[in-house]
Amino acid sequence: MSSTSLGCLILSGLYLLSFSAKAEALPGQGSNIAINDKVEEVSWRQWQQDNQIHTAISDPGLEKVLGIETLSNDSYGLQRVQWFSLNKQFPVSFEYPYRYLDVTELLKAGNLEAQIVGDRLLLRTPLAKINALENKGNTLTLYLDRLVFWQIDQATVRLRALPISSISNNGLFNIKTYQEISQVHVNLPAGYHLSVKGETGSTGYKLIIEMRPDAMIAKTIKWQPGITLYRDYIKTVTGDSFAITYLEIDPKIFIAKPIFSNSSKIIGLDRLGKISQKQMAIAGINGGFFDRISRQPLGAIKRNGIWFSSPILNRGAVAWDENGNFKFGRPDWQANISSNGGIQIPLVSLNSGYPLPGISLYTPAWDDSYKPSTEKEIVFLVKNDQIQEKITVSPNSSSVLIPQDGYLVVQRDLSQSPLKIGSFLQINEQSQDFANFPNILGAGPLLLKNGNIVLDAQLESFKSPFQKQNASRSGIGITNKGTILLIAVHERIYGNGPSLAEFAQLMKQLDVIDGLNLDGGSSTSLYLGGQTIDQPLTPPSKVNNILNFFKK
Repeated sequence: MSSTSLGCLILSGLYLLSFSAKAEALPGQGSNIAINDKVEEVSWRQWQQDNQIHTAISDPGLEKVLGIETLSNDSYGLQRVQWFSLNKQFPVSFEYPYRYLDVTELLKAGNLEAQIVGDRLLLRTPLAKINALENKGNTLTLYLDRLVFWQIDQATVRLRALPISSISNNGLFNIKTYQEISQVHVNLPAGYHLSVKGETGSTGYKLIIEMRPDAMIAKTIKWQPGITLYRDYIKTVTGDSFAITYLEIDPKIFIAKPIFSNSSKIIGLDRLGKISQKQMAIAGINGGFFDRISRQPLGAIKRNGIWFSSPILNRGAVAWDENGNFKFGRPDWQANISSNGGIQIPLVSLNSGYPLPGISLYTPAWDDSYKPSTEKEIVFLVKNDQIQEKITVSPNSSSVLIPQDGYLVVQRDLSQSPLKIGSFLQINEQSQDFANFPNILGAGPLLLKNGNIVLDAQLESFKSPFQKQNASRSGIGITNKGTILLIAVHERIYGNGPSLAEFAQLMKQLDVIDGLNLDGGSSTSLYLGGQTIDQPLTPPSKVNNILNFFKK
């Protein structure tokens, strides 16, 4: 069948989108879709227009549910998609924080059955036949009797289709069929990803499943005013090519906020996608470092003028205000605590999961309580700026409650205590170059400043293996246009991810003038419009803190 004839089928509505009697009068919207009984967290909406029910699915969830590839577009109001021989633009609508594609015609072409149950859209595709299989090297071709939709879950392709004869598997491709669902699992070598596409030919339909190091399709999508999504291959000076996904965001339209995984306290872990959905954020990226055991942040986090965690180890950070002004550097946080007895003591940290010798402070912004982390700590309980109680604790001790009308002063590794019960205290934060910014997120190392690579991992107390490791990376940068880039890269062609030096080079080639490395590795994840979009081979790990963007 030609591209023209498939387009005619869509435009003529020859195939009907059928609804159950219950659902027919119930256009609505919801947050998940079940495609052939597999539930995906993808937003959808329906409405009635010109005596027809229209169905729209959020993008980038469309690819997750139906296997439809979105391509580069020229307009925020239209989105080009590819499905078998169909290459067509579909209308786009926005309902914060989602971007929807009207896929009514596509669903008709695929003859899908649809039903609404609560907030769930149930989709069921017609049963297809796999007439034949052909395996050549890294490519498996399924010969089908009809158009199909498919889903990709890491290294597995899923579709509602049955083979007409028994299948013999090999070491690369393994096919299992259960209750009308065929699953093709691919044993992907390092550096390879799945490429799946449908083709329409003179003899029928083909689904081509291929292992490729360059499976990602390069594209530029004008997602909505102020946000552009890019997928591209960028080469370093050594000639290695990396698959990069990044967002360009206008900070005059969207505002950034550091967000914790636990909305009620600083301690906790969760995945970027889940946190961002709860926050109703439009975009996001994983944030700074943290301790996976204690689930506490390790580094600077300041939000709306309140320090949740002070900087550590001279590490890089990014700061910003509500007007979209950003600053990158290594913040020098300094503060002291003074008493009515004339004693003045420097503070080594405020609300920090990185224990240092000296005097630290823990406020209600940290948590409801403080858990000791080193031996023989002395905790002073302060209410209304007066020391009420002195407690000696160790890691085996119970947690100490942090008073809501005060704070805890924690003394570590000091032979004598300079503080006395009954003393009145005052906290003095000294001015520093980041003081005028109400929001700060620390990570590191700092990679670029004023267009120059300034990577110095040793200066920021990162160990040598971390500097040299080839791993997934995430980062944030600002361009000379004043736009913010959120960047995720997992692998080079035929190999592992970039080193810190290579990541700095990649950022510079994206016209970043100031750039910061974020917590990478398994934490690396990038979010847009309801979905993580950076396509790692394994699901991203849970994180303590993230950076979200919201419409102003």
